[in-house]
Amino acid sequence: MWFNLFCFAAGKVVCDLKVRCQLKRASLNLLLFLKEETAIFVKKHRKLLKVRLKELKILGNNILKKNKKIMKRDKLRRVSLDYMIDKHIGEIGTEKRDAFEEELRLDILGQKIKEIREERHLTQAQLGELVGVKKAQISKIENNLTDARFETILKVFRALNAKINFNVEIA
Repeated sequence: MWFNLFCFAAGKVVCDLKVRCQLKRASLNLLLFLKEETAIFVKKHRKLLKVRLKELKILGNNILKKNKKIMKRDKLRRVSLDYMIDKHIGEIGTEKRDAFEEELRLDILGQKIKEIREERHLTQAQLGELVGVKKAQISKIENNLTDARFETILKVFRALNAKINFNVEIA
């Protein structure tokens, strides 16, 4: 019985090899046929193909020339951050610029609180317990998602043993 199974399996392998060889021969024949047909086509249409090739070269050169002109015209130039802020957000003293700077200061304040909290190896929940607020409130302060009371922010800095300096200017 084992011998019969082995012979059956061996026969199948031989059959598979024959099929594979036939497929390889057929694909090689197809490639040779295509190569011959391509050669015949090229011989018949050589002049037309040369004309098309010249047209493509001219077109490609024209595109390259246009790209060079565009690159020369649109050279990147360096500008300062202040220039970009003035251009896209507004000049100093405008309502839009004042709102931007206020939001930026609050964002920096939240980042500083997070930085100090992480230096002290405290979680938001632990800091919240020290301050007397929930973890969510600390998260909102750090991510500038709420207008926290000034008193709460002072409590946060006191809990972190951070020195606070205020700079008030009257215009």
